[in-house]
Amino acid sequence: TVAPYVPYVPPAPPPTLAPVTVAPASDGDRHKADEDPGYCCWWPTSADACEMCVTADVLTPKRQCIAQLPQPGTWCIGNVAAPTSAPEKAPQEKPDQKADNKDQDWQSGVYKDNPFGEAQQWQDPAKAPEQKEVTLYGKQVELCEHKGKDNYKSPCKLGLAAQIIAGSTVVLKNSDGVLPLSKDAKVALVGEEACSSDPLAQGGGSGWNGFACNSVPKVNVRDGIAGLADGPHLECCSDPDAILVVAVVAPEKAEEGRDRSTLQLFPKDVTMIQKLVAAGKKVIVVINAPGPMITSTWDEGVSAILISWLPGQQNGRGIAMALYDETHEASGRLPFTFPKCNTKECTKEDELASVHLGDKVADQSVRVFSEKGLIGYRYYHAKNIEVSYPFGFGLFAYGSAEVKYSEASAASDGGSVKVSVTMSHDGPRAGHEVPQMYLSFPSDIPGDASSKPEWVLKGFEKRLLKPSTPTEVMFTLTQRDLSYWDDAPGKSLWVCAPGTFKVCVGSNSRDAILPDKGACTTFSSPCIQDPRVVKNDDETIPSQWLPARLSPVVFAASALASVVFVATAVVGARRWHRGLSAGHKRSLVAAEEEEGNVE
Repeated sequence: TVAPYVPYVPPAPPPTLAPVTVAPASDGDRHKADEDPGYCCWWPTSADACEMCVTADVLTPKRQCIAQLPQPGTWCIGNVAAPTSAPEKAPQEKPDQKADNKDQDWQSGVYKDNPFGEAQQWQDPAKAPEQKEVTLYGKQVELCEHKGKDNYKSPCKLGLAAQIIAGSTVVLKNSDGVLPLSKDAKVALVGEEACSSDPLAQGGGSGWNGFACNSVPKVNVRDGIAGLADGPHLECCSDPDAILVVAVVAPEKAEEGRDRSTLQLFPKDVTMIQKLVAAGKKVIVVINAPGPMITSTWDEGVSAILISWLPGQQNGRGIAMALYDETHEASGRLPFTFPKCNTKECTKEDELASVHLGDKVADQSVRVFSEKGLIGYRYYHAKNIEVSYPFGFGLFAYGSAEVKYSEASAASDGGSVKVSVTMSHDGPRAGHEVPQMYLSFPSDIPGDASSKPEWVLKGFEKRLLKPSTPTEVMFTLTQRDLSYWDDAPGKSLWVCAPGTFKVCVGSNSRDAILPDKGACTTFSSPCIQDPRVVKNDDETIPSQWLPARLSPVVFAASALASVVFVATAVVGARRWHRGLSAGHKRSLVAAEEEEGNVE
């Protein structure tokens, strides 16, 4: 079952309460809350709130009372007294109907004069029709029943979590078709994570969520496999008779406040993998990874590699689904580049010399933002540096076939551009492909080379692709997508670029732009050459003139949020050393580079 995205709806105003008298706090208590004597009235919200106050708060400071979002309180002078009469219940107010409020309603996502495009329309949840099913990838699936505060332990929601883990797991390698595993195969489990009672499920700092995980035990891979339909009961041991070995490992834990010291696995895990390969075993490595990894010191001899990120409570259940292709296939894509170390030994010095900004770590100059637009995959492309696995990479249908892209076309549609491409494959099974659209701006736009990455991700979509069934996918490029930031003296505005653009669609950032891998086309800009202007109506900001309909997309950022291809995640820009500390990164099934998204 799959739950759709539901936009945040601000809470309804407090209900009408019977008139009550709130005993005033002592002067000492009141002065602890605020130096200004008085109290905060949360309800009602009318002008005569102090005379009719039902919910009086003597401990909240004045500055917090009047600035509270989404609904500020009213600051009342004097002691708390019983209201003269109970106020009438106010009607639920739609955020976009607050005529006097020029500020954004940041909790609902509804903005006044939103410069970022159309916002979600507010809907009264009490009047919303009950939805039982939703269409996902062409299939009707049943929604989970809402369990309120018990959602975190709802069997349906836990099943959804397992599905997200499986669908976001990235298959980096699958030699000889060892995946998906057969339930009849003799398999040995090794690695500390495989049978751990506390498998790595989350990062430290703000990524830690102890309440849910303490109430719902984490599932390790052994128990996850046993829980599949007719799943085998495996033990964690080096079974000499097992040809297939699943090694479940995790690198150094990531958390807020510090960087990971390395992008590599622990030396003991690398040694274990190398010994198993030397013994002639077909080794399948599963990594619970908090961010980019260096795999080039050991990946040459292994049969398969799966990256399952920080999968939460249903850890092993989702990984088991991915290993055996149970219900949901592993169809994630890398949200960042996996760099390749320049030596097989990969010492600390070698590692720093192989990764973006690694040469700036020792002297701390990495803290100075100097890379401009060359972040993540854009840097590796601009410098023509070989990587182990490029941004957006992931094998289609466990590597059983290669998707072909053809018939790319682009056509103006008003102020936007529609880009279409045809995908097909001749493999033995259906699978989920993630076509990714990369855009190249006209070469004559202002700025130095570091400000103008050659290719920028502008769209993606996850599609079910059946054998021998050509499937068309279409993307829309808005004027927002076609704009760059002009920081020339006296400018500082977004400009929709004129000239000729090139767009390519393919399976990842490397293959999409290759002639025999992706599908490319060119088009002329639909941008208005003599842009109309509108004035900024926010009186708190100095007036400046901005081009009409120009969208604030940082050219040094990709147009995607978040995401994810199966479960969206919006993530911030980070340099290499921040990539080390991606403590609470969730699984990324979307091809959106964590290092490169500053939108």
